[in-house]
Amino acid sequence: MHKIRSFFLLSILSTPFLVAQSEQDIEKRIEGLMSLVRDLNFDQAVKEASQLVTDHPHSYEAHMAAFQTHFGAFRYRPDGPNSAQYLETALQRLNFSRRLAPHSYEAWELSLSFWNPVRLNPRPKNPEAEGFLREAEDFLVDGETQKAIEALEQVIDLEATYASAYAHLGEIYLSAGEYDEALRFSRVAADRDPNDPVGFLLLARTYAMLGEGEEAMGNLILSLKADPGYPPTWQLMTQLDLGGANIEHMALHFPKPVLWLIDQEIEEPTDEDLDQVSEVTRPAWKAYINTKVRWKKFTFQRRNPQFKVYRYTFREELTAITDLLVIWKEIRASSSEAEDLLLDQWLEASQAGALDAAVFVDTFMEQFRHDFTMWKLEYPDKFEEYFYKFILPRASSRGSRPVG
Repeated sequence: MHKIRSFFLLSILSTPFLVAQSEQDIEKRIEGLMSLVRDLNFDQAVKEASQLVTDHPHSYEAHMAAFQTHFGAFRYRPDGPNSAQYLETALQRLNFSRRLAPHSYEAWELSLSFWNPVRLNPRPKNPEAEGFLREAEDFLVDGETQKAIEALEQVIDLEATYASAYAHLGEIYLSAGEYDEALRFSRVAADRDPNDPVGFLLLARTYAMLGEGEEAMGNLILSLKADPGYPPTWQLMTQLDLGGANIEHMALHFPKPVLWLIDQEIEEPTDEDLDQVSEVTRPAWKAYINTKVRWKKFTFQRRNPQFKVYRYTFREELTAITDLLVIWKEIRASSSEAEDLLLDQWLEASQAGALDAAVFVDTFMEQFRHDFTMWKLEYPDKFEEYFYKFILPRASSRGSRPVG
């Protein structure tokens, strides 16, 4: 048991924290937290982790450290008296981190490892194919590219449906500048598994290298249709020049104090609580906060006691944003000067019957996966339509605005 616990603790402590640019106080306190975790002093560690996020509620690093601490406490003693609370808090901190930093691959990967771990590193079903895949991975580490290609071709011969082998080959040929081959294997990867964003992202990267911007953007949208939260796709999308403008993840415009008030379950926030939020938008955000907090409290009262963590849902987010927009629409009608980039985007989408798409694009979490899958089956073209009707024109119009 000691070896198992030690191995787990090494694994959770191996994830680097992005503290280089954070405040010195946060960095020092995270170091202290990790020391407590290594010493298995979880009672003190969870207290200090909770205080850390209270003192630094808008810090990604603080919330990630708290996630690691509480999840470590849960895994160390999963049958302990506080295990459910540790797990609940860990997922709460992880969700907060995802909302604070939607471009973070670290937080995305950890979220996927909890909610949908089979998607992280899918392996071949055929044991012999699995062996060739391991060989290919070793060859790539050693820089023996041709041997890796031959091993991956063996994987495909044994298990032609294994999409990741094609993606690996697409990546190899893209790195080598052999774009025709990169396109060929990337297309097969996307066809074999259209729910994996990687194949479409490889296509987008290859088309971008060929200077075919429209094809690149089209495949970026398809990559996000596979996973709207996939950070590498968002990062490339923000880097592509589109009419002088870049695509932004609208979650970056979400006010951080609102997230913290919901986290603290403050149902009726005051103006002082929202002093860092634009005064004109406060009534709308108060409605959003009220709906979110009440939704969670009601869900907790009714939830199955066998389920240890609160499940954040698409329906919850859609309802809260709908309530927010009722107030924002009234504010806009009474004041011609009232404007807000995020709320105006949502209001325009709502009036066009596309608020569901906006919610999936701007606030997607892995917990939404089932709802998103069902939604795509019902509205197969709506995701792409939302991008072409709202996201791309907005980026172009913002890029064409005069400066100053």
